[in-house]
Amino acid sequence: MKEFFKDTWNKIVDWFLRRKNLNTILYILSAFLIKELTAISAGSDIKNFAESLKENYPNSTSFEVFADFIIVFFSSGSKPVLIITLATIILILFVRFFDNSNLKPIFKALGFIGLSIVVLLSVNNLDFNITENDTLEYEKILKKTQKSIANKTTPILETDSYIEHIKKSNVDFTSFLKEFNDSLTLNPKYKGIAYVTASAGFGKSYFTKKWLSEELTGKNIGKIKVRKDFVCKEQESKCYADSLGYIISKKPDLIAVSKNGNEKLLGYLYTYKFNLDSIIQFYKYDKQIDVIMVDDLDEVSESTTNRYLKEFEDIIEKEKYSDINLIVFLSRPEALVNYLSNTYRKCPKVDMIYGLEQKVLQKPIFATSNQIRDRVNNWADWYQEEKLGRLIDHTERNQIFEQILSLYKSYDFIKLQLQIQSNSDFLFRGILKNRIDENTNENEIKTILFNTMVGRNSDSHLRPMLDSNEGAIYMTFLEEIVLNKIDIDEIEEKNGWFKVDNNETVSINLGGIVYTTTVKSLLNRSGLITIDPIDDKYSKYRFEPFWIHEYILIKAKKTNTNNEYK
Repeated sequence: MKEFFKDTWNKIVDWFLRRKNLNTILYILSAFLIKELTAISAGSDIKNFAESLKENYPNSTSFEVFADFIIVFFSSGSKPVLIITLATIILILFVRFFDNSNLKPIFKALGFIGLSIVVLLSVNNLDFNITENDTLEYEKILKKTQKSIANKTTPILETDSYIEHIKKSNVDFTSFLKEFNDSLTLNPKYKGIAYVTASAGFGKSYFTKKWLSEELTGKNIGKIKVRKDFVCKEQESKCYADSLGYIISKKPDLIAVSKNGNEKLLGYLYTYKFNLDSIIQFYKYDKQIDVIMVDDLDEVSESTTNRYLKEFEDIIEKEKYSDINLIVFLSRPEALVNYLSNTYRKCPKVDMIYGLEQKVLQKPIFATSNQIRDRVNNWADWYQEEKLGRLIDHTERNQIFEQILSLYKSYDFIKLQLQIQSNSDFLFRGILKNRIDENTNENEIKTILFNTMVGRNSDSHLRPMLDSNEGAIYMTFLEEIVLNKIDIDEIEEKNGWFKVDNNETVSINLGGIVYTTTVKSLLNRSGLITIDPIDDKYSKYRFEPFWIHEYILIKAKKTNTNNEYK
C-alpha cells in the first residue's frame, strides 16, 4: 500500500511538472486572475448591466440565465483569493522558467523573492473597499428591510388627535404615570425616577410634559434644559454663571487623528461644572415643585450628563428636597447607554423601593388618512404660532395633506419620515415653502430632508454642516461606515439593526493622510441613529429614519466611483 501511494504521488508530481501541463495550469490561473481583477475594478457595473438585462427582458429565460451567470461569475473580488492565485502563478513561473536555468541557486531565490514582493505589494495596494460589501445585494436588502419596517402590521389605533395617537402608541408609559399618581394619592412622599429616551426629533420634551400634566393631577412641573438654559453665545468658547456655580466649556468631542498626529476636529460638546443646589434654588424648585424634567442630556458631554444623573438621583435617594416626588430624565438613547449599564448607578433605595421607569418611546404608526390629517393640523397649529407669524388657512392645510397622502401612497420612506415629529415637520415645511412638490423626485426629496436633519443636529449637538470642509469629512466617514463597517447579513437578519464594538475604528484617506476615529463617536449624537436597548454597552444601532441607511450607501457608491476621496 505504501508503494502504491508513493507511486501515485510521483505520477501526480510528474504530471504537474511537465512543461505542457504547467502551461495549461498557468493559462487557467491567468484567466481566473483576469476575472478577479475585473470583479474588483468593475464588478458592480457589470452586475448592474446584468440586472438591467433581466429587467428589459423579463420574459426571456435565456437572458435571465445569462444575466445570472454574469452576476455569479463576476462576484466581488477577494484579496485572499487574489493573493493565493498570484502566489501559485509565481510558483509555476519559477518552476517553468528558473528551475532548469543555469543560474546559481542564490540568484534563483532572489529572483523568486523579488518577484513575489513586487506582485504582493501591488495587490495589497489595490482598493478593495468598494467590493468588501456586495453593494448591489446590499441595496436590495436595505430596500426589503425598509419595506418591512414601513409596512409593519399593527392594530389600527382609533384616536381623536395626534397627541392621543402618541399616547396610545406608548400605553405602558401612560400606565406608569397613572400608577405613580395612584401611589402619590396613598403616600404623598412617594418618590420616583423615569429615564425617557427616543430618537432625535421625536418631540420627547413636548409630549412628556403633556403626559405629566394630564396624568399627574394637581402636580407642579418644573423643567431644566441643561444646555439651552445655560450656554452662552455660540461664538464664545467659555463663559461663567457665577450665581449658579456654573463653569461652561466648549470642548472637542469628535476628533479624527492621523498616525503623524494631525487632527481634524469634527464636533464639540459643552462640559459643565455646577452646583446642583444653586440651580434648584435659582429655579425655585426647592419649594412647591413636585416634578422636575431634566432635558437636553444628550447635548452635553458624557461627564456632564453622568453628573446630572447621579446628583439628581441623590435628590430622590437622600430625600434632599421633600417636595420633589418625581424626576424625569429626557435624552436620546446614546447619551444614557454607558450610565444605565454601569453598576455604580445602582442604588438599592431607588431601584427597589421607589417607582422607576426606563422608557423608550415608540414611534406612532400612521395607518389612516385621518391620522395623517391630524398630524398635519397639529404641525400647522404649532408652526403658525411659533415660527410663521401668520395663520395657515384651510386651503394650505388641505394642499399639504393631499400632497403628503400622495407621497405616502407612493414611497415607503415617507411612512418612516412621518413617524418622528421634527422629521415630519421638515417634510411639511418643504411643501409649504414649495421646495417639495409633485415634480420633486424621490432622491431630491431625500436630499432636502437629509440636509435639514443634519442641519438640525449642527444646531443642537455642534456637529458640522455638510457644506463645510469638516462636514465633507464627516460625511465621508459616515459613508465609509455604511459601506464597509456594517454586516449585511446582520442587517437582513435583525431588521436593520447592527452591532458596533466599543473600540471599533473607521479610517479614510484625505490628501494622502489616513485619519481614524471610532465608529461609535461618529454615530452617537449624529441625529441619524437610534439604539436599543439603552442599558447595555453592547446595544444595537439602526439608522433613523431607516431610509437614511440606503441614502448614505448610494452616496458612498458615487463617491467611490468618482474617486473623490480615495
